Amino acid sequence: MALGDSPYQDVLGDISTVIGYQGYPAALYQAVLCPCGNSPGAASNINCAACHGLGLLYPNPPVSLTVMVSDPSQQTDMMDQGYGLAQEGELTAYPDPKGPRLSTFDLLMFPVTASFPTYSDSIERGTGSTDEADYNIAVAEGAWTVDPTTGVATAYTPGTDFTAAGKTITWGANAPTTGQMYSLRYAAQFEWVAYDPPTPRLVFGQDLGQIVTLRKRHVVFQGCPSPIGA
Repeated sequence: MALGDSPYQDVLGDISTVIGYQGYPAALYQAVLCPCGNSPGAASNINCAACHGLGLLYPNPPVSLTVMVSDPSQQTDMMDQGYGLAQEGELTAYPDPKGPRLSTFDLLMFPVTASFPTYSDSIERGTGSTDEADYNIAVAEGAWTVDPTTGVATAYTPGTDFTAAGKTITWGANAPTTGQMYSLRYAAQFEWVAYDPPTPRLVFGQDLGQIVTLRKRHVVFQGCPSPIGA
């Protein structure tokens, strides 16, 4: 190696290969600002039918990107009780450096073959035969109502009392009453938001790809429906 040459000059392809072997093929939805404000820099229109007041749009179909992920909650010194660099439930993502670049508020979805943690939704029973969960349901584990006055909980069995496909819960004859709240526990296909500005890694001027903090969509966009309608 000649004087002044970077020892990292050939490592980009190696990083891409490792991520290709160990990563997940993710769907990347790229965020753009919604132009619903009435002037440059103005707040978003809370009545906007496109962004629902979120101020962000995901207008294009998703693009494919291979991403390797890790759980920073295993590194206790990074948690809020330590340096405050991570919160429990976040992921650290390492996108393929030869693929598309991530920007703040871009959104990632991983395939249903990935291992999903369970999630509990509180849902109001609608007037029709179906309700909508917050995320796509990989596996429904059960639903429950409770009588606050007696403390009695009533269980509903997936496959018998209801079925689930995507975000849609379809009820049979044995269902909570209209307007009643129930809890649904399921393995969720989370939508992950690039929460912190994605950080490039540069060594001797060589681009080694990004490190991105991912946070669940319902935590970042509290009270907002899914902006991608997945």
